[in-house]
Amino acid sequence: MRGLIVNPDLCFGCRACSSVCPAHLIALRDEDGRRFLRFPGVCDEDCSRCQEVCPPGAITLEEVAGAPEAVELEFVLRRCTVCGRAFAPEKALEALRPRVREAVGGGELPWWDLCPSCRRGVLAGSVAQAASPLAAG
Repeated sequence: MRGLIVNPDLCFGCRACSSVCPAHLIALRDEDGRRFLRFPGVCDEDCSRCQEVCPPGAITLEEVAGAPEAVELEFVLRRCTVCGRAFAPEKALEALRPRVREAVGGGELPWWDLCPSCRRGVLAGSVAQAASPLAAG
């Protein structure tokens, strides 16, 4: 039997695993400003997608003698500083911030605390403002 083992200290609730599970064994729900990820103790699927896509390496699939218990992890979601909508796990954002900052060349990330919808609006406004001198010239 193959156990799906999750290290709760490493998992940051990004949902990559639940997005790729072909059998939908990893359940995700967001409610009341929290994200809940439920991992089955056993996975008999013939894949290892969840393990492969896990950014912090929190998931391992390994042969086990007895059936491990299911695990449910809970994460606090950050609220958008513009609209107040809960949008991403605090733990994931803090873990990913240095990687994203490096990928965009350092500096501040003024859009970091915005939900995707507000982020699109702010970035679209920035592009429009930057383009306005071109239209005037």
